[in-house]
Amino acid sequence: MITTINGEGDLYALADGTLLTWERITGDATSMAIAFVHSEADPDDPEADPVLWISPGGWQPVSPMQAGITYPAIALGTLAEIMAADPETTAEVIRQAREARDVIDAMMAPEPEADELGDAEYLRSMMQPPEPVPLMTFPGEFSGGTYPRDHALTCAVQWLAGRVDISAHGVTEAASVFADWLTGTTPDPGEPA
Repeated sequence: MITTINGEGDLYALADGTLLTWERITGDATSMAIAFVHSEADPDDPEADPVLWISPGGWQPVSPMQAGITYPAIALGTLAEIMAADPETTAEVIRQAREARDVIDAMMAPEPEADELGDAEYLRSMMQPPEPVPLMTFPGEFSGGTYPRDHALTCAVQWLAGRVDISAHGVTEAASVFADWLTGTTPDPGEPA
């Protein structure tokens, strides 16, 4: 069941769903990676090489090169083969998975406070509006540095985005208007020219 894989060509001989492990950095056991090897034959062309991809986690399939497989790699077999080969280990893995699930379930259980208050009362207490966040006033809440100029330029670029008749001078003029507004010099930036 455990097979040494010496190159990408050996991957094509593996059953779909085989677990593969390798050292991402050769000689560094702490860089161990594991992934599923998947292959799919073209039903319209049985002579063609199957399409091969690696599933190292998540939903994004990648090529063996993108997965960073180094050789030699070790094919551990499919999950079904691994579980059938060692029923005691399989039973232990299932037991540990159930324990982990129980721990997660306990973490997700309602807080004791909910039981003490009763469901309806607890929900009402959770629905209280949060404390209001104090509004920031301009320009008193920030000072110095290039904050007004940096943000004024960002505002001008966003304000004028998509216009074809604008020049760099027009952007800096609009930024100047926004900077005046940010520093409290003018009450409203108004429409750009």
